Amino acid sequence: MIPSNRVATHPGIILLKEFIEPLGLKVMTNDPDMLDEYDFSKGVRGKYTARYSEGTNVVVIDTDVAKYFHDHDSVNEALRSLLPIVKRDEQKSS
Repeated sequence: MIPSNRVATHPGIILLKEFIEPLGLKVMTNDPDMLDEYDFSKGVRGKYTARYSEGTNVVVIDTDVAKYFHDHDSVNEALRSLLPIVKRDEQKSS
């Protein structure tokens, strides 16, 4: 909901005026999503291309479950502990 004292404005303009400019940051004129302060001079083009092309498995975990897992390692450990059960059930059904 827009506060009554604010005119409806594009979120990007609000971000620019209320957050970026007060911090003294400047938006690049040829790409408004990039800040002049970003430095890619030591970047490596295509560094993760091969890994990304292999595919990704992104799973969104509900918040009530996620509070028990602090990182991807803990999720993987829990899922691995269930593999014997999954394999056993697969063998029964085949």
